[in-house]
Amino acid sequence: MPGLTSGEIESQVGKFEIAASDKFLKEAIGAVNSEKVVIKFTGELGELINKKISGRKSQNEITLFKTVGSAVLDLVVAELILEKAKNSKIGMQVEI
Repeated sequence: MPGLTSGEIESQVGKFEIAASDKFLKEAIGAVNSEKVVIKFTGELGELINKKISGRKSQNEITLFKTVGSAVLDLVVAELILEKAKNSKIGMQVEI
């Protein structure tokens, strides 16, 4: 959703899927603070990657996760996710 303000994004989002602890779930609910967004914990990111849980059911849903740990671990996980996405021909490149 390039170029949209946070208010416009909130109005277009159907659901967030949170893969994190209860503490992060509370943080996410506080950050979003919108009646239009349904936030629920659905599982861990590793379960989603390994197809032990189902992911988004439509393009309007968003998977949100919070990574906790060392920066090196974050980079390794990001590289693995990127490689898996490329091999599966999913996702899109976004210029920052």
